Amino acid sequence: MKKHLKRLSVFIASSVLFACSTNPNSSSLSQESHLSTTEASSQTSSTESEKDQNVILLETNGELIKNEFEGLWENVAPGGATVYNNHFYFSVRGRGTNSISYTAREYKLDLNNGNLTLIKGYPQSKVRVSDFIEFNGVLYEAITDLQDPSIRFRILADDIEIWTGFSEPQFFVVDDHLLFEGVASIEGQKTDVVCRINPDHSITTLVQSGQDGLGHLFPSPNLSSNRSKVLFTSTKDEKNVYVLVDANGYEIVEQPNHVIYESLLLEDDIFVAYSDRKTPVVVNGNDGNANTDNEYVAISLSTKEVYPVHSSFKQLGNIADVTAIDQSILFHHPKEEGVWKGTLNNQGLVVRKIPGLEPNRYFYIYPIDEQRALFLGFDDDPEGKGARPIFYLVNIK
Repeated sequence: MKKHLKRLSVFIASSVLFACSTNPNSSSLSQESHLSTTEASSQTSSTESEKDQNVILLETNGELIKNEFEGLWENVAPGGATVYNNHFYFSVRGRGTNSISYTAREYKLDLNNGNLTLIKGYPQSKVRVSDFIEFNGVLYEAITDLQDPSIRFRILADDIEIWTGFSEPQFFVVDDHLLFEGVASIEGQKTDVVCRINPDHSITTLVQSGQDGLGHLFPSPNLSSNRSKVLFTSTKDEKNVYVLVDANGYEIVEQPNHVIYESLLLEDDIFVAYSDRKTPVVVNGNDGNANTDNEYVAISLSTKEVYPVHSSFKQLGNIADVTAIDQSILFHHPKEEGVWKGTLNNQGLVVRKIPGLEPNRYFYIYPIDEQRALFLGFDDDPEGKGARPIFYLVNIK
């Protein structure tokens, strides 16, 4: 339940913040259509400042993802987005009176040239898409048919059902294999599972709750360029543990004996923010926001050794909604404006600001590979009808 509430809060927050609307184009909703933007939308341009050559603005046609459909506003929903094979897959969700946002359209953005393509559109309040991805030429969708009284959660491969379960599946690409996590019925019990989808669309279960004494499996919400493993948290023998899942199985790693605030999978380590206090110390800043005073350690993926990371809370703050690339973390500093990069080096973090990004803008950050990240921000609509998404490619090396 914890993981689904966390996802739901992201979707609701996105709906409140990023509402967009224009006139509908009914022809764009054909499920067989694969629409691209105009030639102008496929061009890229560098930022004007010479010192910011590592930051490239992708010129896309923002109007394509600003639509009004069946009387409901739509908005970009960053919580259900992913990057794979140099494409950014994201959904646009309708915002109505219901507190749950239903997906109306699935898009992909070509990070090589800025081309924006509508993959598929669904009628509002008919189908909810929790995740989707194009993998090896097949469109995989995790959907719920809202007309089905059982409210089953299904995975479709090019519209053919290959799995059903009891929670919204989430996809992961690991070593060029497609994995997903969800809740299945095993021996009559609802059980958390992580599975691999095989080329013939058969399903192989890699790990499940109850196996080796594991409790519920909670995927790490933070994105990482480490695509050889997926990080989960669980319990075993009444202790908190990490579960590292690859394309063939899993291993269990003990967590430090602290109150864990955040865990992040780097290339060679698990970066951990923690507090030794059962009740965290709260410091009220000038903006009225509360911050938790954390400290940091890392766990070597090879030796499983836990070692301290010497960095102050003042440098990092609460590192929620961060992204990992190689041995670095990208994050918004709670006090300093802009996006910052902290690189793990000799049991310490080297922290610096990433130049070329607008300092007062909040970005959603998605790792592309070991050198690049995609930054999604929002601009005010010139007509005052919401927020227009903007995309930056950033070389963070």
